[in-house]
Amino acid sequence: MSRSKPLLVLIVLILGSKTVLASVDPDRQDCIRVLTPYKEEQWCNSSDRESCIELHGAEWCDDSTALTAEIKALDKSLNKTYRAVLKTLDEQGRKSLRDSQRLWLQYHRAECDARYNAIGVGDPLMRTNGWQGCINDYFKQRITELKKYFCQNPKECD
Repeated sequence: MSRSKPLLVLIVLILGSKTVLASVDPDRQDCIRVLTPYKEEQWCNSSDRESCIELHGAEWCDDSTALTAEIKALDKSLNKTYRAVLKTLDEQGRKSLRDSQRLWLQYHRAECDARYNAIGVGDPLMRTNGWQGCINDYFKQRITELKKYFCQNPKECD
């Protein structure tokens, strides 16, 4: 009898640890898959993620982090494109584009804020993802417009 107890305890420990690993591992792997393109995979092992999951769940935390990382990447790309376009313009063109860019920044922020507020006090995930998705869409659109309308040679603006 005494020999079987340690074996039983060992089996329970092994099975228990596999159950925990099975429930955590696919979620963590999904997190890493989603965030690796943005070089944000360290989030998947952070205590901040664990705290976020306790409040909102893994999907919300990882999606929100991915959208934030995408905004950062698009912001960087937009700034790079904008600076490249400025280099191709004369002084009057640069002034005109700067004025246009300032107005565009005000407009897209106001539009995304209005969409966020229109959702009201609904699901925080829907509100946040909606706002971040709006920002992403406007950044992508602006990059395309800058290249299309201001670059004679699109390779100059990459």
